[in-house]
Amino acid sequence: VGNGIDVVLMGDAYTDRLIADGTYDEHLNKAYEALFSIEPYKSFRDMFNVYTVDVVSKNEVYGVDGSETALNTRLGVFEGAGLTEVWGDDSKVFEYASRAVSQERMDEVMIITLMNAPTYAGTCYIYHMGDHDWAGGPSISYFPLGASEETFEQLLHHEALGHGFAKLADEYYNYYEAVPDDWKADMVNTIEASGCFRNVDFTDNPSNVRWSHFLSDKRYAGEGLGIFEGAFNYAYGIYRPSQTSIMVDNIGGFNAPSREAIYYRIHKLAYGPDWEYDYEKFVEYDAINRKSAPEGAA
Repeated sequence: VGNGIDVVLMGDAYTDRLIADGTYDEHLNKAYEALFSIEPYKSFRDMFNVYTVDVVSKNEVYGVDGSETALNTRLGVFEGAGLTEVWGDDSKVFEYASRAVSQERMDEVMIITLMNAPTYAGTCYIYHMGDHDWAGGPSISYFPLGASEETFEQLLHHEALGHGFAKLADEYYNYYEAVPDDWKADMVNTIEASGCFRNVDFTDNPSNVRWSHFLSDKRYAGEGLGIFEGAFNYAYGIYRPSQTSIMVDNIGGFNAPSREAIYYRIHKLAYGPDWEYDYEKFVEYDAINRKSAPEGAA
């Protein structure tokens, strides 16, 4: 529907044997179904074009000397933070994606690269987000298969759909310190220029926070929304809209401000920059996601 939003699925550490016996297609199809198992993506599935690309690797294993994979994906840990990190050769990933998507459409493509390993990890790399308000730019999400169907789906929702498509920020924190002033200044400029990271803010004022319209809307009284300190890896000086969500601990659904950001970007990409956002139309759609307010809530 509309212009179509391009998604390219591919895998690494899959040999010709795993492609021939159907394992590769099985794993990519699993990713395809997981893309649309959560709102708002489920309701707007028909606005996406999803492609798969065969990527043949020499080896199927990681962490063995001499092992080679086509996209050079790797597993590691952020120095000093104890956090898992995965990465690959982005230029090769874009090259393979260009076999499915024309060059003129590559600036908004979302690429998902599955790593043939049972590790629980994931990293998303977001490219130029543009000088408009729908956080434009391509992304590459890398994540292994994980240990179960559930963790695989959680990783895909967090990395690809949360970061890669919607350009949402992490809502968790690992550093028990305040946001550094210089980082905050850079981030404020980035947010203002690109419309990204709509699920975090640097103010705890309910009248000015980016999701203030939800806090004052009685229809969202059952959503558990508020202003919770800690996000984007810092414990103090930055705020998130809910205690838990996909962007906090990879479970549950997207909170209302995140759903709004996803809805907004889907429609901007599908219908172009002239499409105008209508909050009431979003609320009408979002009725399928809203939780009922507790009895006696104002």
